[in-house]
Amino acid sequence: MLLTAIVMLLVELAQGALITGRAFDVDDVLLNTAGALVGHLFLGRRLGRAVHAREGKT
Repeated sequence: MLLTAIVMLLVELAQGALITGRAFDVDDVLLNTAGALVGHLFLGRRLGRAVHAREGKT
């Protein structure tokens, strides 16, 4: 989650510096980080279990 927050912060800083008319928005960083966490909880854990279950069968 920390890595996602850092990446989103860097993306926002780059957008604010490189794109005319685009401002830095803390809400974007927070919402993108929360979305990554929710995605991991719903999908990432299931995929992790499925992959590790197959590894044990081989």
